[in-house]
Amino acid sequence: MALVLVLFATGCKPSQQAQAASQDEGLGLQVQVLNYRDEPLGDVYVNGIWVGGMPSHAGGTSVAGSVGLPAEWHAGLTVEVEWQDDTLYRKDHDALYKEQVRIEPYDLKNDRPSDLWLAFLPGNTIKAIASSYGPGHSNFPAKWKLPFDVCMADKACAAKFYPKRVTRSDQEQ
Repeated sequence: MALVLVLFATGCKPSQQAQAASQDEGLGLQVQVLNYRDEPLGDVYVNGIWVGGMPSHAGGTSVAGSVGLPAEWHAGLTVEVEWQDDTLYRKDHDALYKEQVRIEPYDLKNDRPSDLWLAFLPGNTIKAIASSYGPGHSNFPAKWKLPFDVCMADKACAAKFYPKRVTRSDQEQ
């Protein structure tokens, strides 16, 4: 009964209210960590929320945390990323790197993002893309491949990080 009174009081039909609410809602995205680096990532946080860690040349396989973004992308949109790798851990067990990472443009007309793909690249570079598609998919907004696939395409990387997956003939070459 109270809901009916609220609907009458606002002067909108229920369908109009639902439409207005969906336009104002933010997005709740799962965070997928992609590690393209030779060094594993210990703890990773996005906007203060723990989202897990990731071995070297791995990712897109588990979700530990989530983040909220506005429904409409705008210039200057960032998330705060904090992380620790083995090098920093050896110096200070409690230290974290911190960086404001720009979110690449997204458009709800083309894709209703469900994941924030957070790519850790060599040189402590981080890129962030919101999408419901993953790296390697034709609808993913960048030409990324999963870290495992990138590593396996490089014989030295594959031999170092995935030696059990490299055949003997590949190792001998």
